[in-house]
Amino acid sequence: MKIERVELFALRLPLRTPFISGGNSTDYRDLGVLRLTDEDGRAGVGEITPYPDPIAPPLEDLIAAFEGGAREQLLDAEIFDHGLTLDTKLPATVESAIDIALLDLLARREEIRVAELIGTSVQEDVAVNATITALDPDEVAALGERAVEAGFSTIKLKVGFSSEDGERLEALRDAVGFQTLIRLDANGSWYTAEAIDQIAEFQEFGLELIEQPVAPDDLASMHRVRDASMVPIVADEGVRTVADLDLHVANGACDGVAIKLAQVGGITSASILAGNASKAGLLTFVTSTLDGPVGLAAGLHFAAARSDFSVANGLATGGLFEESYAFGLPEVIDGALQLTDAPGLGIELDEDALLDLSIS
Repeated sequence: MKIERVELFALRLPLRTPFISGGNSTDYRDLGVLRLTDEDGRAGVGEITPYPDPIAPPLEDLIAAFEGGAREQLLDAEIFDHGLTLDTKLPATVESAIDIALLDLLARREEIRVAELIGTSVQEDVAVNATITALDPDEVAALGERAVEAGFSTIKLKVGFSSEDGERLEALRDAVGFQTLIRLDANGSWYTAEAIDQIAEFQEFGLELIEQPVAPDDLASMHRVRDASMVPIVADEGVRTVADLDLHVANGACDGVAIKLAQVGGITSASILAGNASKAGLLTFVTSTLDGPVGLAAGLHFAAARSDFSVANGLATGGLFEESYAFGLPEVIDGALQLTDAPGLGIELDEDALLDLSIS
């Protein structure tokens, strides 16, 4: 199969309300949408999603990396006859976009879904968690009540950026009761002793798990926090490769791992990482980096193909956007995303939106 057309669209998606994570706030999301079209007119799509942090490479740098290290190799490449090995090592999110677009294209060519292409036992429904970033405890409580009414059984509260985290968590627990699971995500914002103290204080509210309590590259601190905690500690930003996972396991640094496709280089790499995590007995699930519809659809198909994922996945963030550039992403119903029957990822690009949301 030969790729005859390579397109990359730079887009800015406005958010309904500011998204707060790790002390950073944004009211829009810049991302790149990759479309690869073969000689028969079939197209596969991927997404370049910069990590939402001011110190991470911006979209323009990632696009430059793609243009300099991938476009020429993709164009006219015989992908599935000989495979594709890029001559240049690219940022993980660029590799992820390429990997997912190729899988989408192959699945469409075979007239099957991506989940069926990569997995032997496909779950039609994938449980997802609601995410709350609000600062005010009353607003946190209101959003929690709304999530429960919408059918969510798991809620993730972003912490580590407010002196009122205790009040926010208490308000959430009072609002949703103890039948709803609550997990926290600190995005590495706590110091070691602070993390230990905070978790000891918060555990009375009944926590399912805590994602990345301390800096992702500080495995000694992750081990100390895990050793002191009654709550499962999950690595997130700290696990980008199989080698990272091996180091976490060797250092007793986590009880689980949250996999971000854009962070690890796509579905192919994530499948290897998830398999190793499962063998190590780690709690494993997939979450997003404030992805657009293609990234979320890829996460959905990846999770649907993993029978070893036993907890809610962080893929219910599509509703955070004011506008979309695509059709076909399923809506969350009763706390779950359901696969459609459409081939590939099931996503179709909105040509008008690609123009309207374009970054000039």
